[in-house]
Amino acid sequence: MTVSNIPPADPIPTPPGSADRQSYVEEVRTPTEVYQRQVVSNPSADRLQTLARANQIIWLFFVFVEALIGLRIVLKLIGAGTEAFFTQLVYGTSQVFLWPFSGITTNPGTGTYVLEISSIIAMLVYLLVAWGITRLVWAVFHRNSSTAETVYRQNRL
Repeated sequence: MTVSNIPPADPIPTPPGSADRQSYVEEVRTPTEVYQRQVVSNPSADRLQTLARANQIIWLFFVFVEALIGLRIVLKLIGAGTEAFFTQLVYGTSQVFLWPFSGITTNPGTGTYVLEISSIIAMLVYLLVAWGITRLVWAVFHRNSSTAETVYRQNRL
């Protein structure tokens, strides 16, 4: 198979905001056929996909932390036994994320039924931190295209 680049016969109209789009035509030769294919790449779109993926990963991490803390709040509210493995796992894992907030307020409760207000505060703070990090990533790494093109085509008969 042989591939060679040929300049396009007619330039492809470029939509506004995609001035860095690259387009070329390849001629592909195989033992049984010869055909041309048009290849269009857009580095700006690739950059946006990378930023979107980074934001998804950030949100995934913080949703995991929020769910873990929320599960801890529910387990404390229902007075779950601390001897159960699952309860120990949730309490131990979530404690890593809650230590900065320990001692902020007293936790009201009766016996084993406790409402951890500091955990609710932690959930709000982690939500704001996640939002702030994703906004910062967009502000630092997102580049708006400042070029717009309008292409007019006229077919001559």
